[in-house]
Amino acid sequence: MKKNLFFLILLAVTLNGFAQRPNRYKPRVFNWGVKVGLEAMSMNHYEVFSEETELSKVSYKNRSGFYVNTFTRINLKRFFVQPGIEWSLSKQGLFFTTLSEQKVEISHQSQNVVLNGLLGYNIVQNGPFILNLIAGPAFYFNYKNEYRLSPELSLPDNIMYSYLYGMVGFSINIARMHFDVRYKINFFNTDIDFEDMPNRPEILDGIIIRKTENLVGFSCGFMF
Repeated sequence: MKKNLFFLILLAVTLNGFAQRPNRYKPRVFNWGVKVGLEAMSMNHYEVFSEETELSKVSYKNRSGFYVNTFTRINLKRFFVQPGIEWSLSKQGLFFTTLSEQKVEISHQSQNVVLNGLLGYNIVQNGPFILNLIAGPAFYFNYKNEYRLSPELSLPDNIMYSYLYGMVGFSINIARMHFDVRYKINFFNTDIDFEDMPNRPEILDGIIIRKTENLVGFSCGFMF
């Protein structure tokens, strides 16, 4: 966590250095930007199965994380296309009781590469102030997972998983400052199956977690 905080502070200082440059953001055919953001769970649905039998006692800790995004904006008068790529890290916890009344607590950390393809419309486009709506798909490539049952027991999972989210939101530009709020809707369940994980404890035999997650995020940065 300290490393992540240091990284965010360093990135903020770097972005602030860019902000001190004399040139200002101007809408052109092509613009580019960089931003950092926070992301949290807004809605979710979990089902935990043990050998096809659903477990009833399930609870969770909300997922939270941060991301770094770089993007290009292609302006077509009031409309624009905004492809982008980001790296994100998220953490969450899950608690359930097995059929044999054993309590299981799992913390999950994941790292993702996300490709965004957004279409936007400028509602307000007046001088240094721009307000627009954005919508489009977000393709998640989840390339690293770590499940931890205790400080001593970690289950790494380096298989790449892919998920599809739909994203809607809005963004604001004030000169070169760029802010956005976005809401991501998970189109498909993102199952967790422990069967293929080496060195898993016996308590996880036959356990499958089926989940659907919607995310809300806020970011700030600069557009050039």
